[in-house]
Amino acid sequence: CVSLDGAPGRTPSPRCQPQGVKQFKDVNDTFGHEAVDELLQVFANRLDHGLSANGVLARLGDDEFAVVMDGMEDISAVVEPVDRFGFEVCRPVEIAGVNMTASSSAGIVDARPGEADGSTMLCRAHMAMYHAKRLHRSSVVANADLERISIRRTDLINELSRE
Repeated sequence: CVSLDGAPGRTPSPRCQPQGVKQFKDVNDTFGHEAVDELLQVFANRLDHGLSANGVLARLGDDEFAVVMDGMEDISAVVEPVDRFGFEVCRPVEIAGVNMTASSSAGIVDARPGEADGSTMLCRAHMAMYHAKRLHRSSVVANADLERISIRRTDLINELSRE
């Protein structure tokens, strides 16, 4: 994630939240690419309309979007709006004549200036998003404990696959 605010006299602190649509594969397998494209357009429009002036939306690929918000003073001030935002974004929508409901999970990371580069911040946000998906939660904030758990989980998976 990168800072979007170059305002003098202020230390920017962007927050990055990958958002993933949980039922993306099911919709694709059942209704095809056209229905998925429509679902993703609705999802993206809802994300975009819910952003404040200090937010930027980007599609990362498949069912993942990144939301970068700048000027947030405290990470705790991000969690409740993100959870509420996720609820609004996932209201039912009619696609291919079927009323569908998709849900999302967000990984939140506090991107302090000079702490890490954008690639590292996005990696941490992804890690938190996948953790949120595993826990069936709307969001998880990345932290050192989560990073240790994820690394250990990956190590265990690699050990099991070698046997």
